[in-house]
Amino acid sequence: MKVKVEWTYTTKRGGLPPPPAQEALVEIPEYSDRTGDIRVHFYPNHKVRVIVSNYGIEHPRYPMAAQDKLPWETSNQLIEDQNKRAQRANPNPW
Repeated sequence: MKVKVEWTYTTKRGGLPPPPAQEALVEIPEYSDRTGDIRVHFYPNHKVRVIVSNYGIEHPRYPMAAQDKLPWETSNQLIEDQNKRAQRANPNPW
């Protein structure tokens, strides 16, 4: 599925005029049957990504590579909590 993303820029009063409005046709990566939030990420050089996810950007399951998340980082505490829950759900039988 693709979506058309349109955005504009603003400037401070008395500043240089803003660049013209922009738009991009963006592919939305496949997402689960569970609906989630739609998030739009803007990058330099007019690159845009649209993500549908039930998880926040700091969550380990957020469907984006760590490099693309910058300046945000995956929360180590979320990873530790997730590992603890997994261990409680599947205790080692040995």
